[in-house]
Amino acid sequence: MPYDVFIVNVSRKSVQVQLPIWLTVLANTLRLHNIDFDAIDLVPVDTADRERVFRERIPSKPAIIGFNIMAGNDQINQVEKFAGIALDINPEHIIIYGGALPSSMPELLLNNCKCAYILVGEGEKAFPAFIRSIWAGNFRPDNIPGIFYRLNGSIFGIKPDKMIVGARVNNMYQLTALSASNYESLDMEFYIKYLKETNQSFDIMGSRGCKGNCSFCHKLVQGIGVKSPDMILDEMAGIINNHDLDRFYFVDENFLEIKALYKDFIVKKQRLGMNFTYRGQCRIDAIDEEICSLGRDNGLAVVATGIESVNQETLNRVSKGIRIRDVEGKLALLRKYGIGVSANFIVGFPWDTEKDYIDMIDFIKRNGLEKKGKLSYLTPSPGTRLWRECVNNGQIKDEWEFIKSLGNLFFERTINFTKLPDEVLDHYFNEITALIQRPVTYPKSDTYLEKLSSLY
Repeated sequence: MPYDVFIVNVSRKSVQVQLPIWLTVLANTLRLHNIDFDAIDLVPVDTADRERVFRERIPSKPAIIGFNIMAGNDQINQVEKFAGIALDINPEHIIIYGGALPSSMPELLLNNCKCAYILVGEGEKAFPAFIRSIWAGNFRPDNIPGIFYRLNGSIFGIKPDKMIVGARVNNMYQLTALSASNYESLDMEFYIKYLKETNQSFDIMGSRGCKGNCSFCHKLVQGIGVKSPDMILDEMAGIINNHDLDRFYFVDENFLEIKALYKDFIVKKQRLGMNFTYRGQCRIDAIDEEICSLGRDNGLAVVATGIESVNQETLNRVSKGIRIRDVEGKLALLRKYGIGVSANFIVGFPWDTEKDYIDMIDFIKRNGLEKKGKLSYLTPSPGTRLWRECVNNGQIKDEWEFIKSLGNLFFERTINFTKLPDEVLDHYFNEITALIQRPVTYPKSDTYLEKLSSLY
């Protein structure tokens, strides 16, 4: 009898409710592989009832249970809690973790977590192969690219971190039907009502990956994988028709700047006569007359982009690959076409001075960016070059303890890399945040307020 399969979305501390895109993609790929599964989304469940609901859904007979983990916001601790509950129900349950955090540091998690396996990178191929090999009784994880596991037992003379076996999977540069979203396993009424109540857009992905190489950013995959415009528009049409919501946010970092894809998307949108608005992301150096003209005439409301710093030396040292003298021209181009902007900045680089922050304040005011962006503390995210530097120079002494302690990621200071006193860095963070932070519309319903009651 095949093991039952469960995919579990565990909540994390956040200032908003987020629909789990990863679960919709994995649900879709399992259906296309004819693999029966049960999706457990704990986010819509009242906080006090989540443990009870989880216990009632997990069977006593051995099952395959997959969790997704993002770094920060207490999610690793929450996932470990529910994985522990599953193992209490039956120690023979097979626990597998996937997502950005496990993919960035599979060895560390395998040596410290309750999981027996880590899915590294994209799961459309690896997860079905993992399940079927267990069902067939000839499980060899070393034959499944993307699956990492820890060798059983101890081998004299071999360090624990050398006892991890696995090979990274090749990227999917052309995202197929396996990568589409299927929302049938989610309580869509819960998520749609939240978006309407808070006047937010529906998150959608047109691509994966990023062409950038910033030292502080982790990439789940190298390079960029893209969906076809037909796939994207089909998903959008489903949301419009089924849920009466016609505003979208492309959460992928480079959708707008893949020009062939974007132009094809616009042509097919026009041909279908679809009417919706959308926010999109791209590097600021990719903004040009063509993108702005196409966007203005076809529903583009806001471009989200990372400026990070107004100091050119900083941009060079973190491999941002943009020139600050060009940025103001790009912002002016967006204003010319009546397209909004959401600009991201970072404070806390080791060489930052108070002058850098005064210049940032002037830049924001000069370019009309008040209430049009967000500010982050420089934070060592697992798997980045910045993380490795912090480990090598002793700023992160215990990687596992540091990961578990990560709170409100990027908006809560973890390490002060500068030579400025903490209170000075925090002063400028608060001042700039007050200047640039976009207004937040909080929900009114008790259903959602209860889930956001543990905000930072």
